[in-house]
Amino acid sequence: PLRGRVIAGGAPYIQDVVLTGLDRKEVGALIFTTPAVRSLTDLPSDAPLAQVLADRRVLQKFQSLATDLSLTATGSANRVTRLMLMAEPPSIDLGEVTDKGSINQRAVLKHRDLMGATNPKDAAPGTIRADFADSIDANAVHGSDSLENAAIEIAYVFPATDVYAR
Repeated sequence: PLRGRVIAGGAPYIQDVVLTGLDRKEVGALIFTTPAVRSLTDLPSDAPLAQVLADRRVLQKFQSLATDLSLTATGSANRVTRLMLMAEPPSIDLGEVTDKGSINQRAVLKHRDLMGATNPKDAAPGTIRADFADSIDANAVHGSDSLENAAIEIAYVFPATDVYAR
């Protein structure tokens, strides 16, 4: 199966994969990495995972995986067109991890698809972008890829005096 091919092709750097694109034109993969991914960089061992995943050597490794998967695909149903390296692990609180420690694929897809596709014309009905966005530029919601990047982006857009704790 495709999920197994992605995990095997990315060993030892991939812990698990959630395939995306059900009823869509493309197949994607949400990649949850192992600690071994840190060995691809020369960053300090305590560097935030988002920084590790953004390192050019990590990106090159996973681009190579995407290329290899594409070359061995036999059709669009098993051709992964995009990989997303996940800086946030699956959430136990949201039911993304089962009692046995496996990833609940359906829960991951449900909770991580709430915003919808970047282009609201491609977003599924019921997602924020499908229901409220006008265009890619005015897409009603922004999602950071990690808590670290969210802090940077919030500081860039809003002065400290405009940010309040709930």
